[in-house]
Amino acid sequence: MRAQKNLFTDEVEDSPYPQRISQSVANDDEIDFSNLLNVVRRNWAYLLVGILFGLALSVAYILNTSRVYTATVSISLDTVEAANVRELSGIYDAPLTESQVSTELEILRSEAIATKVIDRYEFWRSAEFLKRPRSALDRLSGVVRRLSSAAVSAISSNVSDVPALQEAPEDVAALERLRAIGIIRGNVNVQRLRDSRIVTISFRSTSPEMAARVANAIAETYIEDQLDSKFDSTQRATTWLKQRSDQLRTELGEIDNQIDRFRLENNLLGSQAGSNLEDQLERIAMQLAAAEAEMVNFVAKQRRLEDIIAQGDRTAAVSATATQGITNELRSRFLDILKDYNSLLERLGPDHEQTLRLSRELDQIQELMFEEIKRSERVTANDIETVMARIAALREQKEEAERLYGAGSEVVLQLRALEQNAETVRSLYSGFFQRYQELLQEQSFAVSDVRIINPAKVSSSPSSPNARQVAVIGLFLGLMTSAAFVIILEFRDNRIRTEDDIQAKLGIDFIAACSVLSTGKFFSRKRTKTQRPADNSAVLPMLLRFGVDNPLSMFAESLRAVKLAVTLKLRNDVAEAEGVVVGMVSCFSGEGKTTISSNFASLLASQGKKVLLIDADLRNPELTTLLSLSKEPGLLQILLGEQDWQTVICNEANTRLDIIPAGMGRATHSSELLSGENMGVLLGALKQAYDFVIIDFPPLAPVIDARASLKYMDGVVFVIKWGQTKLSDAQVILQRDPRLVEKSVGAVLNFYDARRAAAYGSYVSQYYTSGYKRYYDAA
Repeated sequence: MRAQKNLFTDEVEDSPYPQRISQSVANDDEIDFSNLLNVVRRNWAYLLVGILFGLALSVAYILNTSRVYTATVSISLDTVEAANVRELSGIYDAPLTESQVSTELEILRSEAIATKVIDRYEFWRSAEFLKRPRSALDRLSGVVRRLSSAAVSAISSNVSDVPALQEAPEDVAALERLRAIGIIRGNVNVQRLRDSRIVTISFRSTSPEMAARVANAIAETYIEDQLDSKFDSTQRATTWLKQRSDQLRTELGEIDNQIDRFRLENNLLGSQAGSNLEDQLERIAMQLAAAEAEMVNFVAKQRRLEDIIAQGDRTAAVSATATQGITNELRSRFLDILKDYNSLLERLGPDHEQTLRLSRELDQIQELMFEEIKRSERVTANDIETVMARIAALREQKEEAERLYGAGSEVVLQLRALEQNAETVRSLYSGFFQRYQELLQEQSFAVSDVRIINPAKVSSSPSSPNARQVAVIGLFLGLMTSAAFVIILEFRDNRIRTEDDIQAKLGIDFIAACSVLSTGKFFSRKRTKTQRPADNSAVLPMLLRFGVDNPLSMFAESLRAVKLAVTLKLRNDVAEAEGVVVGMVSCFSGEGKTTISSNFASLLASQGKKVLLIDADLRNPELTTLLSLSKEPGLLQILLGEQDWQTVICNEANTRLDIIPAGMGRATHSSELLSGENMGVLLGALKQAYDFVIIDFPPLAPVIDARASLKYMDGVVFVIKWGQTKLSDAQVILQRDPRLVEKSVGAVLNFYDARRAAAYGSYVSQYYTSGYKRYYDAA
């Protein structure tokens, strides 16, 4: 037997589709977004059900949810119109800050505004206003609460006969009023437009008219509340300012009387000497301070000029004469020549004639400006002498004024203190009285800082529930739910459906796929039997010879692929004069192994090959039962030594297929018979007489008969039911006996549904549904 090929290489082996399968296996490590599409294709029904269920829930939610309407009114805080009116009327006020705007927003949401709206418009008496919107969940919870309340009432009625207390009308009205306030606060929404003084007030209600009415009522109540607040604060401030102004006026009169008495007592009536001496002394002090500051500037300037002259630094002349008007022309000329000199120095070098000429001109100009510095130093020295003389004169005048002022300084200082006190009280009185007049004017001319820009209007369409949004959410939730269900199904799906499952996960070659034979009256699910002929012959039912009757069908082509795989894999391992023994196995019963075995054997026999089909299922011989040979001797009698194999052979006349039935009776030790010496002798003789010996074994999972006979097999063909055989079960069966993989010719996917398999990314589905199908239809 040849070594099993490596399924994860690119080597071409004896598979009907080796290159395509190898490519498919190699691509498993790559991200293939088509897999997601395949998942959707094979589970579209679940996804559609989820979407429809989500939409149905959305419709139910919309139908059972109250319609809610929203009305919005826009107001402007700190309007330009109000500022203009205040300015024209002489009332000045600072604009609102950001923190004050935030405060106004909280006032609009406050319980105080809600209470004033309810008390003014008496909304708590309106049943339409008190009607609470209900969602589908609220209705469901309401039903639950009513049922629970009914149950509690039924229980409590049996326990206590005390009647419930009746609430007073006043209490009911108070509760309704509190509920109305809560409705206002719970359904109002106040927002500020970004970077503006525009505020929107929205209110939600089940009635569009009520929503607009309440929104406008909130805005109007807020404006009135603002005016009332301003009036109250202005009234309190006016009262206090009036009292304080009267106190200051009285105090000012007392201070003026005290000043008059002091002047009379100190003989200062009509005299302003003290004030004149004080003013003169202050003026002299200011002049002296200015002269001393000027002296400091002159001295600093003279020292700078002396340092430049002492060092002989002619380059400093340019900066030292920057503020002198006489040298402005020289300095400008120096800077222009210096610019030209630097340019020539860079282009022509220091030794060029033009560069040297400009250098000489620069030296001459620096010499002239240096002489100017010397002249400035002499001028500065003269200025210093002049200022020193003025300082000395001012100091003498100050001493004389201080001497004259000192004679009556104490009396004058006392008078000055009284006058300053009177001036302070007079200023306070003037300020308070002026503010009092302004508040009186503002109180008599009330101006609101808020105005309504866009009043609330009756809405024609509800704001909630948003049918489109609810439908999208329901569709999304339904899709996500069905997607989660599909994901769970996909993770739990362990069925063999593609050639990759066979080759990559089971480690055996994929040969072909056989479609479902389910059309026509001959292919019903009920088991059909043939009548036993009188002679030693057998008649295959149409289901067991479909490949022979329909040689141009895709089913027959799949059987030819099995023949090709058997020939390529097994013919090189046996002598030319001998036939090959092929075991047909499956994991479980009901996978169509007998149908594939019979059709494969009859197809080979119809092609002129000498073929023998053996029913080796000694416990449940389905082939023997279908051929009505259960009462004839067969394999069991041969293995027991009771019959010779030539005597039990039945011949199918149409295909010249020889058949050995299972035999009469049942064997409890079938595995020992199939693995015994007699089985080996039998197969050795049959290989000399036939080209192909096809053995229909019992399934691998329930019994070990097929595994016990592996040593006599040249190869085995696995029959796997598409979409039914579990991958994990097949892997466990193959792991129990590694010889199954070693002797494997390949696997056939039976009951293959090409249309459904396309949703799993199966290449073989294209083999059945595209060009090949059109080819066979044309044939």
